Amino acid sequence: MKTKRLFFLAFLVLGIFSCKKDNTLAENEKNIKKLWKLDQYLLNSVDKTSTMLVADYNESYTDNSKYDRSYTDKDGRKVTQNGSFEFEGAQKLKISGVGSIEFTNNNTASSSYYNIIKLTDSQLWYSYTNGSNNHEFHLSRK
Repeated sequence: MKTKRLFFLAFLVLGIFSCKKDNTLAENEKNIKKLWKLDQYLLNSVDKTSTMLVADYNESYTDNSKYDRSYTDKDGRKVTQNGSFEFEGAQKLKISGVGSIEFTNNNTASSSYYNIIKLTDSQLWYSYTNGSNNHEFHLSRK
C-alpha cells in the first residue's frame, strides 16, 4: 500500500511539473526581436518545405514594431515586404502592411493574425488559417 501511495505521489508531482507553460507577453516581446529563417512549412499538417515555390524565406521583427520578410520567388526574384507587428495577447501576433505569398502551386496565403505555437530565444513557430487551409511555420534564429 505504501508503494502505491509513493508511486501515485511521484506520478502526480511529475505531471504537475511537466505541464506546458506558455510564455508571458513580456517574454514573447523580448524573444521575437530577431532575424528568423524558415526551417519547415506545413500545409494542413503535411510537410511541404521541399516543394515550396519560395526559397530563402526570412522574417525580421525589430524595435518600433517593424516587421520585414524576404524571400526568393518562383521566378528567382528577391522579394522584400515591409510592415509592422504587434502582440494581441501573449500568443497572438497581428501583422500589417504585407501582401500574400504563393508558397506552393495554386496556394497563395496571407493572414493578419499569427497564432504563436512556440517562441523561445532560438525558435519561432506559428500558424494561421487562410480559407480552408492551415499554414504552420517553423523558424529558427538566423
